[in-house]
Amino acid sequence: MQLPLFPLPMVLMPQAPLALNVFEPRYRAMVAQCLMHQQPFGVVLVQARQLHSGSADDIIQMEQFLASFPTDADEYPAYVPHIVATIAIIQDHVVLDDGRFGLQCVGGERVQIVGLTQRLPYLVATVTPIVDAITPATKAAAMAMHEVYARYWRAVQRTTTQQVAVESLPSDEVALSWYLAHRMQVDNDRKQAWLTMTATQRLRSMIVALRAEARTLPLTTPRTPVGEQWSWN
Repeated sequence: MQLPLFPLPMVLMPQAPLALNVFEPRYRAMVAQCLMHQQPFGVVLVQARQLHSGSADDIIQMEQFLASFPTDADEYPAYVPHIVATIAIIQDHVVLDDGRFGLQCVGGERVQIVGLTQRLPYLVATVTPIVDAITPATKAAAMAMHEVYARYWRAVQRTTTQQVAVESLPSDEVALSWYLAHRMQVDNDRKQAWLTMTATQRLRSMIVALRAEARTLPLTTPRTPVGEQWSWN
């Protein structure tokens, strides 16, 4: 599959919403082509070479892909896209008077970049899908996540003395992993790592992160030195 790429300083998770304001001319051209042919594009995390969180092999691989199209007309390889990306499906769009696009998208499946077929004016990659397999270990990890998630919010309620409306979680194991990967507030390095993992690995990693977050909560609601109730705001 050939997929135009939109390198961004963010990670799009499958099934997650994404709103974009597309103003750069080359990506306006890309979006126009996608709309004309009713095709998606790929969102891929791009990071500075010296701060890149990918493996050395993945960085070298992407740099080799880029080297197939030598040019100094773009920001690569000072900034290097990751190997694993997410398909962005355009659900709605608006064209503004100045030519910008406003897009409402949703994340589709994960893909691995196995080559580039174009570098300018924007990247076009050859990609293969990454499929999540549900195993007994995945089901066990999902059950554990539901339990840890419920305990976390009980701890929040105990600490804040406020009733918290806890959102219901997806019952499907893979959907659960993507929902929480999108919702949890972590940095791009962690998000990208989750994007590359299997569903089982992702759920287990998020359980560790949620347990660590729960441990930062005080056992009782903090109070000010004068005894007034402390506010989380």
